[in-house]
Amino acid sequence: MPDVNPLTEPNTTAESLGTQLLRAIPYFTAWFVIAIACGMFFLLCVYNKDLVLDNVWLFDMQFNTALMFAASGIGLLATIKRINLFAIPASVFVILFSLLTFLQYIIPGLDVGTDQLFFVAPDYHPYTPSGRMAPNTCIAFICMGSALLVIALGDASNSRTAVIAETLAFLVFALGAESVAGYLHDITVAYSWGSTTRMSPHTALSDILLGTGLLSLVWLRQSTRISAMPLWIPGGLCFLILMCDVATPRGVASGIAYIPLIFCSLWFFQPRSTFFFAAIASALSIVGFLIKPSGESPEWTVLLNRVITIGALWFVAMLVYMRRHMETQLYDSESKLRAIVDHTIDGLITINERGTVESFNAACERIFGYSAGEVIGQNIKMLMPEPYHGEHDGYLRNYLTTGDAKIIGSAGREVAARRKNGTVFPIDLSISSFRLKGGQYFSGIIRDITDRKYAEAEKERLIHQLTASNTELERFAYICSHDLQEPLRMITSFSQKLSEHLADKMDEKARHYFDYIKDGAERSRQLVNDVLTYARIGGEQERNKTVNTQEIFDTVTLDLSQRIADCNGAVTHGHMPLVRANPTHVRQLLQNLIGNGLKFHGEIPPRVHVEAKQKGEMYSFSVADNGIGIAPAYHAKIFDIFQRLHSRHEYGGTGIGLAICKKIIQQYQGCTIQVQSQQGTGTTFTFTLPAADINESTAPQP
Repeated sequence: MPDVNPLTEPNTTAESLGTQLLRAIPYFTAWFVIAIACGMFFLLCVYNKDLVLDNVWLFDMQFNTALMFAASGIGLLATIKRINLFAIPASVFVILFSLLTFLQYIIPGLDVGTDQLFFVAPDYHPYTPSGRMAPNTCIAFICMGSALLVIALGDASNSRTAVIAETLAFLVFALGAESVAGYLHDITVAYSWGSTTRMSPHTALSDILLGTGLLSLVWLRQSTRISAMPLWIPGGLCFLILMCDVATPRGVASGIAYIPLIFCSLWFFQPRSTFFFAAIASALSIVGFLIKPSGESPEWTVLLNRVITIGALWFVAMLVYMRRHMETQLYDSESKLRAIVDHTIDGLITINERGTVESFNAACERIFGYSAGEVIGQNIKMLMPEPYHGEHDGYLRNYLTTGDAKIIGSAGREVAARRKNGTVFPIDLSISSFRLKGGQYFSGIIRDITDRKYAEAEKERLIHQLTASNTELERFAYICSHDLQEPLRMITSFSQKLSEHLADKMDEKARHYFDYIKDGAERSRQLVNDVLTYARIGGEQERNKTVNTQEIFDTVTLDLSQRIADCNGAVTHGHMPLVRANPTHVRQLLQNLIGNGLKFHGEIPPRVHVEAKQKGEMYSFSVADNGIGIAPAYHAKIFDIFQRLHSRHEYGGTGIGLAICKKIIQQYQGCTIQVQSQQGTGTTFTFTLPAADINESTAPQP
């Protein structure tokens, strides 16, 4: 809560006359009781027998009472100004001094010396030469000091602090009002408790003023209201009802007049406040019975009447509490639902069968730019551009008449909407209908998809740009392939002819030079072919289909038969299933991996074994060899393009084969390729491909 004093800092907004009056009351009461105290000090300073005997009523207030009023007035002013340096000491002084005086009444023989500490009254004082405050006056000052201390130390916006402070202030008011009523109706017990000192009339009036000032101060300080009315309103009602009760004869069932107090709880937020007012009404009913003058009616009849009245009070209180409790539960449920609706990311609009907006949550305010107050009660068409604006009423009438739901009940329909500033933007709209209290209602969930549409458009632009770039790159690869292949063939052909033409004239060194030229041209041709193969992956027109990997394996081993024979190697296979893939891809995978197994071997003749195992909707293929192996540090590196672990003199090749395999596998969602190897212990490549969609037939086993 902002640290703003509503009494010392004016409100910039227009205020009602009642609010302005509430702001003035605490100031007025504080200065008034200080003035009364100063007047009593003056009278006591010019104290003489003739003045006292001629004006007895002026000296009815004790010096200590005037001192407490002065301290209370100063404490109230300091509290208004939020000067705790004076407010807290003043309130503590009032509490301690009044408490010590009150203890002298309840503890026989106790005398703490406070009665004539500041002033000694002469013997001719007409009432109480002892100078002791009345017990009800002590209680009023204890409540007064406690209320000031609670306000100074606590946060008035806290409901507990407000209740405590207002209750104490009301007790100050009630004690003064009770004494005034006693003087008006000549009821001694109301202002004089037994044989003790009585509360003077001007003390009672000052207590009423102090209680009123405190109640006004606490009410103005509250930012979170505990009720829709200040506590002094039901307090004043208590006083009026009590006066009416006392004024009526004992035989009249006037206790029923306390029932309106129960209904004061309707203005308080907590349902339990009903029992609080029932307790107050019961207590006042008992007080009214005790102080009411005796009449002709039998005592037992009056007592029975009061018992029945108190029972009726609590019966009414129970009924009011049950109703308030149900209302509170309903309010809490509605508040939770409203909080959920208002804090959803998506907009939520509810309209009735006439198209009038019934609800418009906070997300809608953010999306459309309208406040809820600007939209609720208006036709939903205000949020629609053409053609939706003109067609909406027809859609609504058609649904209500025929029940034909074109978009109602659908989810995620893309339409256009219009913001407050007139801009049209895309939304994702889901509409449902429901009936409530005999009427048809429609709720719409709205999601602003402007960013999504922008992202989709940007994605389409990038895809188009990438497609065009890939097309140009593929065209460039074909051109390079054709333009490079031709000079390479010429180099190979003419170097061959030149070597034959100069065969009888060349020495051994010249022949080696010609061999280098032919080998370089051949390797360049192979490199161009491999690069072209790598570039083509992903751009093939051939679609995936059911592929018999056994047939692909047989074709690959036939193509590699000469190499197998040259190295005295062997290629075997296990289960070779049907897969869903591009046949060219499967052929390139097996040819590159089997070829590597035949190429990278030591002194032992190479052995390569291929088999597949099913794993869910995938087949995991393994190509294992007994070659030279690969160190773990190079397992990730070998799949990069142009990466070689050996020189061309040790093992030939372009360094693109495994990169081609990796790029092929990346064309199939969820598929992977991995290597398991240790240097000198052979290598196993594993890759996955989707299983065929049809019932598989097992290929012949070795």
